[in-house]
Amino acid sequence: MPFRQLGQYEDVETGLYYNRFRYYNPETGLYISQDPIKLAGNNPNFYAYTFDSNTMVDVFGLENCGKVHKDFKSGASFLMTGNAYNDFVKGQAKVGRPDGQFVAPTNQINDLLKKANGDISVIEKGLGIPSGGWQGKGGLYKIDIPKPLEHNLRLPTSDLSGANELFIPGGTTSGGIAEAVMDQVPISQVIITKIL
Repeated sequence: MPFRQLGQYEDVETGLYYNRFRYYNPETGLYISQDPIKLAGNNPNFYAYTFDSNTMVDVFGLENCGKVHKDFKSGASFLMTGNAYNDFVKGQAKVGRPDGQFVAPTNQINDLLKKANGDISVIEKGLGIPSGGWQGKGGLYKIDIPKPLEHNLRLPTSDLSGANELFIPGGTTSGGIAEAVMDQVPISQVIITKIL
């Protein structure tokens, strides 16, 4: 049957679904072009879509709560360019975006850094950063938060300012690394390391 969720027509050659204005990729859970109505759709991520309501039902919104906390027992970490560090962290009282800082489990960030062996493009891909987005921007800093559960750790949503066109709902980056969002953290409660 060539029809899929919400009456979308499946293009069997490409595997994409078409719904009047643009194509949807069911594997990534994103459209391949921007929303033609832009911000009028009340979603700052112009590529986003929702979960499959036929198979994924979470009436109370608690499906992933335990999973988020379990993944972050090793602590939380995030990476940022040297330019961003100088602009937003150095000399500040708190670390992180005011509307929520994207973080990953510290052990997964450490594994990614080991795998990348200094190659920023590998780090970008793992974290779902657009290709070339971090290259030539003053190196990289790692921010470790040893006790993330004390700072309102929660699943990310596409309406956060840190979400980009590669954002996938559900708590995992497009590169397969667990992710969550947390409130700002006092600088005295983080460990900052220059890694590149």
